[in-house]
Amino acid sequence: PNNYFDLIRDLGGNLVEEVQLIDKYEDAIKFGQERISYTYRIIYRSNERTLVSSEVDVIQDKIYQDTAQQFKAELR
Repeated sequence: PNNYFDLIRDLGGNLVEEVQLIDKYEDAIKFGQERISYTYRIIYRSNERTLVSSEVDVIQDKIYQDTAQQFKAELR
């Protein structure tokens, strides 16, 4: 993936309806130099059926794992 939005769409497939960057926060004292906190909103939806939390949880877990691995991110 070229960026974080691509990663989320690749992992969530057609169940990811929308990805938004909600907040970007920089605080060198709190986080350290060159560290930034990002908040994303991911909306999942299927046009064919009702999604259950267990299937979304699997996607979320994979997103967390790949985010930490590919972007060296610390998830909070």
